[in-house]
Amino acid sequence: MSNTTIKLNWDFKTRRIPTKLAFFWGVLCMAICSACTLETALEAYFPIEDGKVWIYEAELTIDNKKTPFREVIYVDNMASKPETADAALVTLSGKREFYKYKKDGIYVISNFDKNPRISGSKSKEQLLLPMNLKTGESWLKETNVMLLRATGPWETPLAIKGTIPIKYRIISTNETVKIGKKEFKDCLVIEGIGNDVLYGGDYLDYLEVSIQEKKWFAPRVGLIKTIRSESAQNKHTKSVQLKTVLKDT
Repeated sequence: MSNTTIKLNWDFKTRRIPTKLAFFWGVLCMAICSACTLETALEAYFPIEDGKVWIYEAELTIDNKKTPFREVIYVDNMASKPETADAALVTLSGKREFYKYKKDGIYVISNFDKNPRISGSKSKEQLLLPMNLKTGESWLKETNVMLLRATGPWETPLAIKGTIPIKYRIISTNETVKIGKKEFKDCLVIEGIGNDVLYGGDYLDYLEVSIQEKKWFAPRVGLIKTIRSESAQNKHTKSVQLKTVLKDT
């Protein structure tokens, strides 16, 4: 009788121990997963807390001629911004871009002022990064032509203006990028490709413009690298590439 009681108690205890261990490991796994989710959340790839600053080493290449310069961007949420915006990113030259969080992602309030091709209001909200950070996820966004200049029988290069629809897609969520001595892991990488026909005036006529862009975002850092190329099928234009890399400080 005594032996039987001891055996039953022993069996009961051996059944309880694995249950506690299973519960402990379950809680631990949930904590780890939660931490991973926080580290790779959309807000981590695009932090917009007030006072944050990014310093970039930039290089503009036109017809194999490289021009280096520096670009500084900082978050300034204390200054005036539209009620519809959650944050403002500002350059040292005074250019301001506004951003807004929505349920499906981060939107940039793009300015298309004085552009006859964009109907409606002077600005519009466009998806910058989707909430679903999954490889293959794609979306459409319009962008102003930024880099192209035309040279010809005039004194200064003529800026080519217009908007190009670009299809962006996520090509990686775990790429490792090395900048200087620093290594950034689990980077989000997006790629955009677009082309359209723009009217460049009586002399330039219609131009077939192509844009290719690639961006790298590091968790808890933000945008760390960009490569943007613009080209047009016209004898008065040359292909232009802008490369920006986060300064290794």
